[in-house]
Amino acid sequence: MKAFDRLLRIVIGFVLCLCLTTQPGCAFKRNSATWKPTTIRVLKERGLANDYIAVDIIGVDDGMKERIKTAVTNGTYFQIGNSVRKSVLDGQPAWSFEFPPGSDSDKPKTIERRDKMWRAWKTNGISLLVVVANLDSRQNAVKIINYEKYKQSGAKRSITFRLTSAGIACFPANIE
Repeated sequence: MKAFDRLLRIVIGFVLCLCLTTQPGCAFKRNSATWKPTTIRVLKERGLANDYIAVDIIGVDDGMKERIKTAVTNGTYFQIGNSVRKSVLDGQPAWSFEFPPGSDSDKPKTIERRDKMWRAWKTNGISLLVVVANLDSRQNAVKIINYEKYKQSGAKRSITFRLTSAGIACFPANIE
């Protein structure tokens, strides 16, 4: 009977370990809860309807984040042939688009939860998303989002960036 009890304990222990390691949030599933894709929306305020605005959303590490911030602050990031922007768009997982001047330019641009960019960001272990726009207020034309912090906060399923004459506003605001 002792052999049977011992075998039973081993089987129960094995089943218990198996159940615990396959539950969401388990330590063996690295970043599984962190990297659930979300919808990102970018809106242009009506006061900028006649302005051309280019926007890049880039998954980066800390080093690239600082290079981008410096180039945006200096006003060189959106210049034709800028080496920082070229290296970002060629080498980093990035999503780039434009708001042309005109009446229908106020329609939001959206990265859907199913967009292939999320897979690239997850594969590269990206936790920082940088949003850059060629706005007049260069100091506020870059927004850095800690995506891990966003997901760990239990936030809603979408992030909205509003482009204004004063800079880029982010909703929810607690993820910078």
